[in-house]
Amino acid sequence: MDSHLKSLSFVIVVAVLVSAGSMNGAGAIRAVQEATVTVNIGINYGNGTIVWHNGTVVPSGEFLLNATMRVATVEFTNYPGFPGPGLPGAFVTSINGVSQNPAANMYWIYWVYGSETGQYEMAPVGAGSYALTSDQTIQWYYQNAGSLTNPALQPYASVSLQVQLDSSTDPPTAVISGAIYPAPGGPVNVTLEYSNNQGASYQEISRIASAPDGTFSYSWRLPGGGMFMIRADAQGVKSSPASIGTSSGIPGFPVESLLGGIAAGVFLIVTGRRLPSRFRKYSLRCLGSATTSDDVDCDRGHAKAY
Repeated sequence: MDSHLKSLSFVIVVAVLVSAGSMNGAGAIRAVQEATVTVNIGINYGNGTIVWHNGTVVPSGEFLLNATMRVATVEFTNYPGFPGPGLPGAFVTSINGVSQNPAANMYWIYWVYGSETGQYEMAPVGAGSYALTSDQTIQWYYQNAGSLTNPALQPYASVSLQVQLDSSTDPPTAVISGAIYPAPGGPVNVTLEYSNNQGASYQEISRIASAPDGTFSYSWRLPGGGMFMIRADAQGVKSSPASIGTSSGIPGFPVESLLGGIAAGVFLIVTGRRLPSRFRKYSLRCLGSATTSDDVDCDRGHAKAY
């Protein structure tokens, strides 16, 4: 009897230990899972170039300054006396060689994307004290600190663009329209640009603001003849360029019409060469350019050849 009780006690103890070990193992797995988080870090250079480091894995609770240093070369100055964890007085002065410019009031400022509001917002603490959580999107923006502009765009936004030529004006007008997807929910600054050297370089047409649903439109008088490539830049997110133009010597005359006329002329030349000789003679005689022995009735518009 005693041996049976001892055996039963041993089984119970083993079961408890195994259960405890299983619980500890599950806890360890959860701890590992929660030890890292995935974030998206964007670097907007303020000149139309934005580079995203999506899916960056960092330790849970890591400060933004440290996370940014994982994906970019960062320089900063730490000012003592600020309360808070980490480096609350850290001030970023340069990212990837682009340094702050106090004379132009240009500085690096970070924005946190709010999934509930659909907008980027400024954080209440410095990057040295901002602790990251999973699936956050942060954008560093090199901008004028005197007139801060909310980046306003989600990291996976796209811009569509359509351009039509209005030849009723002199010079002709490019009617530009487009949209930002997904809808930003608020006005977004859009820079319209054009190139007259097949995209080698672009010049600014105008800076406009989109509607809250992301749509925008603008009419632009072409500066001259020739072909133009037009694109839209919505705070770093560029559309594909659209081409439009006029002939250089005939204001208001579309290049498409000119090309159509050239194509029609080539067709007539080619088909004219393939006509039987008697019909070519007919055509020449009716024009008074040649004579022929064929019987030709020019008034009736056809040849009687024998």
